Amino acid sequence: MAIADGTVLRIVASLLFPDSVIAQNIFYTVFTDNGSSNDTDDVLDDLVDYVEDIYTDLLNEVAEEVDLGEMKVYEYDSVDDDWDEVGTRTPSVAFNQTADGLPNGAAALIHARSTDPDVSGHKYFGGFGNGKAVDNDWTSGCLTQLVQCGSTWVTNFVGTATGGDFFPGVWSPTRTNFYAFNGTFIVNGVVAYQRRRKPGVGI
Repeated sequence: MAIADGTVLRIVASLLFPDSVIAQNIFYTVFTDNGSSNDTDDVLDDLVDYVEDIYTDLLNEVAEEVDLGEMKVYEYDSVDDDWDEVGTRTPSVAFNQTADGLPNGAAALIHARSTDPDVSGHKYFGGFGNGKAVDNDWTSGCLTQLVQCGSTWVTNFVGTATGGDFFPGVWSPTRTNFYAFNGTFIVNGVVAYQRRRKPGVGI
């Protein structure tokens, strides 16, 4: 099986919190094979590397009681206007912040700009250890890592397994269109709150 050149891919990464709480982050990217490998397994290998790089930037910030679970990847089907599952991988990242975690709803918020000034993306990152925030503000050390995390999230990269280009961006469901990031992002210095979407899933 292969991933066609120009395919929009959706990556769903799950963070496993204590008490069976699951928080999910969704990332989007377009794959361009450049005449190199477009094998599905190779694409999945490159995407798990991407997710690992994002969360490794927060390795010392997120509480060790939080685990990075299965990552699912989908491709956009423009004919049926839906998302078809491509495959799964399990990222290998072991968070090592020894302090107890902040309340589940506490999260860092990063806004990212796309090539369309009217379309932007945002991401909530949760699971931070107690002490990473003081008086509702993230510490300077934590902010440094969040900036690195944001940079990894929005930056184009070449896959090691495929040799192809990946262009992270945002999917607009109202416009049914993908917009690549322009490289600009903003890290909110104040602790945000990620609402619970349904029992046991999302925070």
